[in-house]
Amino acid sequence: MDNKPIYIDNSPFPPKEKKDTNHLIYQTLMGITAILSNVNHKVDGLESQIEGGAPKNYGMPLNQKYSLSVEEAADYFGIGVRRLRALAYEHRGEDFIMEIGTHIRFKRVLFEDFLNKTSTL
Repeated sequence: MDNKPIYIDNSPFPPKEKKDTNHLIYQTLMGITAILSNVNHKVDGLESQIEGGAPKNYGMPLNQKYSLSVEEAADYFGIGVRRLRALAYEHRGEDFIMEIGTHIRFKRVLFEDFLNKTSTL
Protein backbone atom coordinates (compact mmCIF):
# COMPACT_ATOMS: atom_id res chain seq x y z
CA MET A 1 0.00 0.00 0.00
CA ASP A 2 1.18 3.52 -0.82
CA ASN A 3 2.15 5.67 2.13
CA LYS A 4 1.55 8.88 0.21
CA PRO A 5 -0.82 11.25 1.94
CA ILE A 6 -4.11 11.93 0.25
CA TYR A 7 -5.58 15.37 0.73
CA ILE A 8 -9.22 16.35 0.94
CA ASP A 9 -9.56 17.17 -2.76
CA ASN A 10 -7.81 13.88 -3.69
CA SER A 11 -4.82 15.92 -4.83
CA PRO A 12 -1.26 14.72 -4.21
CA PHE A 13 -0.31 18.30 -3.33
CA PRO A 14 -1.06 19.94 0.00
CA PRO A 15 -3.44 22.91 -0.07
CA LYS A 16 -1.81 26.31 -0.31
CA GLU A 17 -1.68 28.21 2.93
CA LYS A 18 -4.10 31.06 3.00
CA LYS A 19 -2.67 34.26 4.37
CA ASP A 20 -4.70 36.18 6.85
CA THR A 21 -6.71 38.78 4.94
CA ASN A 22 -6.24 41.35 7.70
CA HIS A 23 -2.47 40.94 7.45
CA LEU A 24 -2.55 41.55 3.68
CA ILE A 25 -4.71 44.65 4.13
CA TYR A 26 -2.35 45.92 6.83
CA GLN A 27 0.72 45.41 4.59
CA THR A 28 -0.99 47.19 1.70
CA LEU A 29 -2.00 50.13 3.86
CA MET A 30 1.51 50.44 5.29
CA GLY A 31 2.95 50.51 1.76
CA ILE A 32 0.48 53.18 0.67
CA THR A 33 1.24 55.20 3.81
CA ALA A 34 4.97 55.07 3.06
CA ILE A 35 4.38 56.22 -0.53
CA LEU A 36 2.12 59.08 0.57
CA SER A 37 4.62 60.17 3.20
CA ASN A 38 7.34 60.34 0.55
CA VAL A 39 5.09 62.31 -1.81
CA ASN A 40 4.12 64.71 1.00
CA HIS A 41 7.81 65.29 1.79
CA LYS A 42 8.53 66.11 -1.86
CA VAL A 43 5.55 68.48 -2.06
CA ASP A 44 6.75 70.30 1.06
CA GLY A 45 10.15 70.75 -0.59
CA LEU A 46 8.58 72.13 -3.74
CA GLU A 47 6.35 74.54 -1.82
CA SER A 48 9.40 76.13 -0.23
CA GLN A 49 10.83 76.77 -3.70
CA ILE A 50 7.66 78.39 -5.06
CA GLU A 51 7.68 82.17 -5.21
CA GLY A 52 5.79 83.68 -2.32
CA GLY A 53 6.71 80.85 0.02
CA ALA A 54 8.31 81.43 3.38
CA PRO A 55 11.42 83.59 3.06
CA LYS A 56 14.74 82.00 3.88
CA ASN A 57 16.29 83.02 7.15
CA TYR A 58 19.77 84.42 6.55
CA GLY A 59 20.15 85.81 10.06
CA MET A 60 20.48 89.42 8.96
CA PRO A 61 18.41 91.29 6.37
CA LEU A 62 20.11 91.00 3.00
CA ASN A 63 19.87 94.73 2.36
CA GLN A 64 22.13 95.33 5.39
CA LYS A 65 24.89 92.89 4.42
CA TYR A 66 28.16 94.08 2.93
CA SER A 67 28.53 91.02 0.72
CA LEU A 68 26.18 88.28 -0.42
CA SER A 69 26.79 84.64 -1.22
CA VAL A 70 25.65 83.43 -4.63
CA GLU A 71 22.42 82.01 -3.14
CA GLU A 72 21.72 85.20 -1.17
CA ALA A 73 22.40 87.35 -4.24
CA ALA A 74 20.04 85.16 -6.27
CA ASP A 75 17.26 85.75 -3.73
CA TYR A 76 18.04 89.45 -3.32
CA PHE A 77 18.45 90.42 -6.99
CA GLY A 78 16.13 87.84 -8.56
CA ILE A 79 18.87 86.43 -10.79
CA GLY A 80 19.45 82.69 -11.08
CA VAL A 81 22.34 81.05 -9.28
CA ARG A 82 23.83 79.71 -12.55
CA ARG A 83 23.74 83.15 -14.17
CA LEU A 84 25.36 84.75 -11.12
CA ARG A 85 28.18 82.20 -11.18
CA ALA A 86 28.65 82.88 -14.89
CA LEU A 87 28.72 86.64 -14.22
CA ALA A 88 31.33 86.14 -11.52
CA TYR A 89 33.45 84.15 -13.97
CA GLU A 90 32.98 86.68 -16.80
CA HIS A 91 33.84 89.63 -14.53
CA ARG A 92 36.69 88.15 -12.51
CA GLY A 93 38.76 90.84 -10.87
CA GLU A 94 35.99 93.45 -10.94
CA ASP A 95 35.34 95.43 -7.78
CA PHE A 96 31.93 93.85 -7.07
CA ILE A 97 33.30 90.26 -7.00
CA MET A 98 34.99 88.93 -3.90
CA GLU A 99 36.62 85.50 -3.96
CA ILE A 100 37.26 83.84 -0.63
CA GLY A 101 39.06 80.63 -1.44
CA THR A 102 36.69 78.83 -3.78
CA HIS A 103 33.67 80.81 -2.56
CA ILE A 104 32.23 83.71 -4.54
CA ARG A 105 30.63 86.69 -2.84
CA PHE A 106 29.07 89.78 -4.37
CA LYS A 107 29.64 93.18 -2.78
CA ARG A 108 26.01 94.22 -2.59
CA VAL A 109 26.24 97.99 -3.20
CA LEU A 110 28.88 97.72 -5.94
CA PHE A 111 26.95 94.93 -7.66
CA GLU A 112 23.78 97.05 -7.52
CA ASP A 113 25.71 99.88 -9.22
CA PHE A 114 26.92 97.43 -11.87
CA LEU A 115 23.36 96.21 -12.48
CA ASN A 116 22.06 99.79 -12.73
CA LYS A 117 24.59 100.54 -15.48
CA THR A 118 24.00 97.28 -17.35
CA SER A 119 21.12 96.80 -19.74
CA THR A 120 21.59 93.05 -20.44
CA LEU A 121 23.01 90.18 -18.48
